[in-house]
Amino acid sequence: MTAAELYSFRYSSDPKVRAESYQSQFKVLGEDGPILGQMYQTRVRDWHNENVNLRKFKSPIAARNLSNDVPDEAVEALLNVAKKNVGIFQRYFKMKAKYIGMKKLRRYDIYAPVAASKKTYNWDEAVNMVLDAFNAFEPKIGSLAKRVFDHHRIDSEIRKGKRGGAFCWSYLPEETPYVLVNYQGTGREVATLAHELGHAIHSMLAEHHNTFTFHSSLPLAETASTFAEMVLIDKLLSEEKDESVRRDILFKQIDDSYATIMRQSYFAIFEKEAHDLVMKNASVDDLCKAYLDSLKQHFGDSLDLSDEFKWEWVGIPHIYHTPFYVYAYAFGQLLVLALYQQYKAEGESFKPKYLKILSAGGSESPENILKEAGINIRDEKFWQGGFDVLEKLVSQLESLPVGTKKAKPTAKKKAVKKVAKKSVAKKKTAKKKKK
Repeated sequence: MTAAELYSFRYSSDPKVRAESYQSQFKVLGEDGPILGQMYQTRVRDWHNENVNLRKFKSPIAARNLSNDVPDEAVEALLNVAKKNVGIFQRYFKMKAKYIGMKKLRRYDIYAPVAASKKTYNWDEAVNMVLDAFNAFEPKIGSLAKRVFDHHRIDSEIRKGKRGGAFCWSYLPEETPYVLVNYQGTGREVATLAHELGHAIHSMLAEHHNTFTFHSSLPLAETASTFAEMVLIDKLLSEEKDESVRRDILFKQIDDSYATIMRQSYFAIFEKEAHDLVMKNASVDDLCKAYLDSLKQHFGDSLDLSDEFKWEWVGIPHIYHTPFYVYAYAFGQLLVLALYQQYKAEGESFKPKYLKILSAGGSESPENILKEAGINIRDEKFWQGGFDVLEKLVSQLESLPVGTKKAKPTAKKKAVKKVAKKSVAKKKTAKKKKK
């Protein structure tokens, strides 16, 4: 079994399967951990020698900040605010335990599925929902999204030989971008459509730049896409009467935000500490303890954390090949939520600023682009605005009635069980024949 196949079982509706998925992984990581840990120590020393000793960066993370074109103070502000807001997701995990019928989550269970709504939307309904949401926010945004459809640049059907997932391809500033989705009618897929159209809108607003500068930089790459998703979600939450649909929307948004913002922030926080420890001759066991302590701070009393998670860090590929890369995920996602909070506070006066941010493409540094819109990414108050949006989403979910009905097995799981039953039946028949 490959690692990808093993990881997929973390989303199983069976608590035992979820636990075994992690335990199988940590059995391997625990065996290889001492060697992987020594490899990491070597990587850290090499990074320090090149970037701190030779290139004179004031800290190991400062070298990555320069390549991301983001000031050190902005990254520190982001990580400090993340540490102050761990309680939001701790509340969420306690609530999720009730939804899946557990007294308390184990760390194995944070990605456990919650019974989903059966409501679906046909393609025309999905397109109209997205365009209506965009037009309600800003007609220019809506007209650019419509251009993708008018120019026949979207591929939505599922067919044999087509790649999975979803993406937007903006290849030249003067050309309308292409969008690929695999639409099956769920509310989550409507949100995915809005997300990918957001990428297309970002490129079209920056089409007056040349080929080298119309693409946005990494920290701003998800700005338009995630903001577009938020515009749609806000509209759906205000209009949708079906509580199961509203619940699904909220669970998706909070799950995604946890994985992208808090988890990645704490990877970066651990990385900073690990680099300091290695340069003080810390052992692999010391690094394991530091990682486990970081997880305990991260989760608090919201779930049960087993000691085997101390090996999780040795399996994070980014910390070896691209040190300090992971905070960029949190930076981009939280930036959008903070911008959305600013939009809710300022209303119509925010929209010209937002369009200006997108129109800049990659022609300036993220800090300068945002500064022109009156945004200071070095200020913790700005980043707190993003967590305020998440707090409101968790509060909305807490206000919905809790059902303990567990997620039903998927068609794939049913098929596996069916094959297993047939196999058992064949074996019994074979034994009878032998007798």
